[in-house]
Amino acid sequence: PDKIEERPVREPSRLRRMVDRALGWSAQDAIQVKGMDDIMVYRARCCGPVPGEAIVGYVTRGKGVSVHSTSCGNIARLLETEDRRIDVVWKGEEGNVLPVRLRVEFDDRPGLFAVLTSKIAEGGANIRHIESKLESYKGRVDLILDVQDSQHLRAVVSAIETIEGVRSVHRGRVP
Repeated sequence: PDKIEERPVREPSRLRRMVDRALGWSAQDAIQVKGMDDIMVYRARCCGPVPGEAIVGYVTRGKGVSVHSTSCGNIARLLETEDRRIDVVWKGEEGNVLPVRLRVEFDDRPGLFAVLTSKIAEGGANIRHIESKLESYKGRVDLILDVQDSQHLRAVVSAIETIEGVRSVHRGRVP
């Protein structure tokens, strides 16, 4: 019988633990750089990719690897220097929740916020932050929701789009 070599489990560095705590979730647990361990990885704020989306890594100068959705408007510009691209994948771990920013534009009507928050709750997403603005019977709500993956996000967005008076739902920059 072949002997299986066990690798010791390395504790995350102090810096890694501080960054994870500051971000509110562990990027290392959700994303893996192909073929490498213990690399600082973080979700790009411009697109805030969620599990299930196609992603690409960009080697930054001194900040580790920023992970973008392949549909991100910034990634094409960043990857003009091909040597900074690195392959990254989502790990199969469930239970992670990731913040996603949405902007909902609507025609004002009584009870709209109640229906909006109910649809989000029914969809199993948590509202981390909500801010609204209303002018001339039209308004917008900026939300930060905790979602599990791209399928969960699509389901919540679809539910919001069914609300009477909702004109559009757009994804935005993650804080």
